[in-house]
Amino acid sequence: MKSIFVYFSGLVIISGMLLLNWYVFSRFFSLNYFEWFLKNGTIISIITSLVAIIKTEDLLGGKDEKKKDVGLISDHPVDFLGAHFQRLGLYFDVLAITFSGVKPHKPHLKIDFFITSLLLLVLVIVQLIWFLVVIPAQYVIYFFCGAPSRIFNTSEATAQVSAFRPSKINQSKENSRTFIIDIKEKPIEFTNAIAAVFLFIINQIIFQ
Repeated sequence: MKSIFVYFSGLVIISGMLLLNWYVFSRFFSLNYFEWFLKNGTIISIITSLVAIIKTEDLLGGKDEKKKDVGLISDHPVDFLGAHFQRLGLYFDVLAITFSGVKPHKPHLKIDFFITSLLLLVLVIVQLIWFLVVIPAQYVIYFFCGAPSRIFNTSEATAQVSAFRPSKINQSKENSRTFIIDIKEKPIEFTNAIAAVFLFIINQIIFQ
């Protein structure tokens, strides 16, 4: 059982990041950070789902593989920050290892090498900004919108749906296909889908 001290320490860190973002946005961009996030939260949730390239659901996973500790949508602030920091490190490792194996021998590849280097630098900067600016506010959203995924993640049941060809009513195995619908396999995407709808509704209520 995680101590209350660790839990509140995580809350203090996230609160500090939120206040820092609010100050930076107000001081240098003349924007309200929280209003900016609410207005762009739907797009952010969609982007988060689309760029989920790495199988991040296993981050901070426990010993029991059937019950994944989904750190990226955790309601515990330390687990949440730790999982996202771990994903950030994995992202940089993958880029560095892959890029180190490139051998631009041909002249045209040297141009690609230069362009790729610039793009990777931009990607690294964007990832760092994303971690500092977006992740703290996402914790607040995921605290609520991630609840269904966290609950479903504890379930031992999996839904199976059988579909039959319209011309065959005998329901034989040759004429049917079984689809396994397991929400637990896509907790990040499911959470972001809920978050996108939630933030869209909030936008319609507040800013329309």
